[in-house]
Amino acid sequence: MLLILSSLALAQEAVIDQPELPVASWGEPVVADQALAEYERRRLELVAVKRQAVDWVIQDGAGNPVDSFWLSRNAPDVQAAAMLQKEQRQARIIGWSTAGTGALLVGLAAVPILRIEHDLKQPAWRTYEDRVDRNNYSSEAEYLAALEDTQAQYTLDLGKYNTAESKNADRRWMGLALAGGGVMTMAVAPYAMQGFVASREQPARTWSRARAEALVEEHNRRLRAELGLPGGEIRLDQLDEEQGWEEAQVLETAPRFLLSPALAPNYVGLTVRF
Repeated sequence: MLLILSSLALAQEAVIDQPELPVASWGEPVVADQALAEYERRRLELVAVKRQAVDWVIQDGAGNPVDSFWLSRNAPDVQAAAMLQKEQRQARIIGWSTAGTGALLVGLAAVPILRIEHDLKQPAWRTYEDRVDRNNYSSEAEYLAALEDTQAQYTLDLGKYNTAESKNADRRWMGLALAGGGVMTMAVAPYAMQGFVASREQPARTWSRARAEALVEEHNRRLRAELGLPGGEIRLDQLDEEQGWEEAQVLETAPRFLLSPALAPNYVGLTVRF
């Protein structure tokens, strides 16, 4: 009995003196898994493509394409961002200038419209004939002479009316041409900005492939550092020193056009310069 009690006492002391074992924590693995999943979702990769306008594109982990504007801000690439902002300002200036020109043409359309004569009345021969009363003349010769003068006056007034109507028609057509040209010019104004976005949307039209690969790696390094995953962070200025600024050669042959209004006597149109 004493032996049993002694064994229990020793066992109790062993339990009391035994250090507490650490409780398993699943927080860190879960956080790590979440960070890895977030990295896989947000990381970038350069993917070769076929049967498209460019040979390669940049996608995130979900397969969504990344454009040059986002990449220049988030890689980041200061030189490319400054270049894109400069070209964006130029595109906006062209767009607003085109829209302003269209608005000016619409405003100018009011000038010929306001000059239209609305009080014109076509002369009627009966009115002129009634002015010559046979009873007011003593001889046939005087009556015929007066009638001939009246016919000449009627012909003159009819010619003035036809000339005025012709001018009114020209003014209507000129106003319509100016208004139509202005509306069309304003309608194409947004394409200046859209054309810039389309010409620069693909990273392959902004960077060389080697430069784009360096930017993708830089973005992924920064993302790993942000999420606390293994991987160092490299400074972008080191990339500039090592590889330098390499702009895509496609820029030299990228399609660009400029729309500008063309005004001439009896002509309103648009001039397209490539």
